[in-house]
Amino acid sequence: LIHNDLNDANVLISSEGPRGRRRDRASVAGIIDFGDMVHTWRVLEASTAMAYAAMSRPEDHGTFRVAAVLLRGYCASHPLLPEEVDALYLLVCARMALSATVGYYSYSQNPENEYLLLHAEPAWKTLEMWWKAGGEEPTELFRGAAEGGGWWWERRSI
Repeated sequence: LIHNDLNDANVLISSEGPRGRRRDRASVAGIIDFGDMVHTWRVLEASTAMAYAAMSRPEDHGTFRVAAVLLRGYCASHPLLPEEVDALYLLVCARMALSATVGYYSYSQNPENEYLLLHAEPAWKTLEMWWKAGGEEPTELFRGAAEGGGWWWERRSI
């Protein structure tokens, strides 16, 4: 069972620690919106979260690194099979295409609700950039992130 919609709008962040004490850095306080939960492959949880993380940086190739950092954290507690890691580039692209398509379609049905475009617009921009880059280098980056070894991001040009 996976949440299937982990994105910035569904993760609650807090800088408060126990008894209201301020923390040096923010942490996850909760997750909302369980309407997309489904029994499926765990790799889809990672790819969905990676897609939304990548959308936070659609202007440059840092988007691949943001996705890889998220993957590294995910694999620290939920390791993926090598075949799953190799599928991530296409799975992340598919999620971006889905987010853009559903967002724009929903907005066309309900144009007064601009929230429906929250992820649609950055999804198209990010997907275009990812697709132009091709999957070879991102997949190598994701392999290094999933393995969790060394300074894997410094060896990549993307």
